[in-house]
Amino acid sequence: MEPLLAEMAALLLLLLLLAGAGAGGGGVVLDLPRPTNITYTINENNCQLNVTWAPVKIEDDCNLRYVTAITTSGEWGQKEWNVQNFRTVFIPLGKKVIFGVATSCEGQGDGDYVKITLCQNGIAGTGATKIRCMWYNMKYMMCSWQRGENASPNTTYKLNYWYINQDRGGPCTHYTKKGDDFRCTFNTNLYWPPGLSISIQGNSRDIQPVCILNKLPEVYEFLVKPDPPLIVKPKRSNEAVILQWTEPRGLNDMCYQLEINNKLDPEIYRSRNNVTLTLKSKQYYTFRVRARTSKTNCKHTHDPWSEWSEAVEVDDRDFPFSLLLYILLPLCVAVLTIIFLIHLKRIKMLILPTIPEPGKFLKQMFEEHIEDLQKPPPEDPIKDEQTHLLVFIQPSCNEN
Repeated sequence: MEPLLAEMAALLLLLLLLAGAGAGGGGVVLDLPRPTNITYTINENNCQLNVTWAPVKIEDDCNLRYVTAITTSGEWGQKEWNVQNFRTVFIPLGKKVIFGVATSCEGQGDGDYVKITLCQNGIAGTGATKIRCMWYNMKYMMCSWQRGENASPNTTYKLNYWYINQDRGGPCTHYTKKGDDFRCTFNTNLYWPPGLSISIQGNSRDIQPVCILNKLPEVYEFLVKPDPPLIVKPKRSNEAVILQWTEPRGLNDMCYQLEINNKLDPEIYRSRNNVTLTLKSKQYYTFRVRARTSKTNCKHTHDPWSEWSEAVEVDDRDFPFSLLLYILLPLCVAVLTIIFLIHLKRIKMLILPTIPEPGKFLKQMFEEHIEDLQKPPPEDPIKDEQTHLLVFIQPSCNEN
């Protein structure tokens, strides 16, 4: 009986230790001094929270550290152990955010969290909703959202982006709007950034700012749409066809799907850029391929498929003489028709020569006659000579 009681007591003690470890975030909950004089600021342009607190003094044998974390749903996330008495962390504004800090002794455990509910500007329900950002393979990102249900109809929004690991970012400038739907697009030539924050703010302080982080994909939709693959020239090998394609630049662990003769292949190929297909010989085939990110599961990812690649053909059919004749006959008819149309005018002139019209001929003669009548008559050279002779003889007569 006593050994059974001892085993039960040991089991109970073990359960208590495990419960304490879960409550303390990886260690036993210790009775340690709690941080005090906690102050914080929030940068709404890049979703950055800066928190400081007074240093804690512990006289016991303790390798002092501080553990910090945030929560929006009751479970602590983004935990970090550090010896400094400050923390900079990016937070998802627009919802209730709690920051926690506790004293910790390395290798022994953590103390109780000091919990602070962060105050945020704006009226609840006025911030952007249904936010969705899609990254088009290393080219640009487009974010879309809708106006908050409690926001006035004249509310507008602006978007800022920030690359967390590179400590840089800027405002989005290419906006489009249709009704209550807003969109903004900004260029990015980076590989899929491991840390990206998107801040959407209103045109007044009454509009609640909203921040989303791609570190929390289970909460927000940061989608990736890759460029379509490019199929290398397929190779024919007996009863098989070997297809190979290029992978989207900057992305790994991709899923691929084929289309054969305009029919979708149900097979999904993961993390490979080639496949060998067993197909019937002497047939005609067309192939296309598309890609999307796999993340954890090819069939359950929310990321969209890329566009289809350009189709490639494999054709090893035997062309019979009747098929060749069927193709050449219409071509010959078309060529002969063109030749006939070119020489049709010449043939028409030979068969039906042109007959002159009398009316046009007489009209032309009449017009030429009128022109002749309108010309002045030419001078008579004989008459001119007689006139000069008379003038010369007249003085002789006067002398007599």
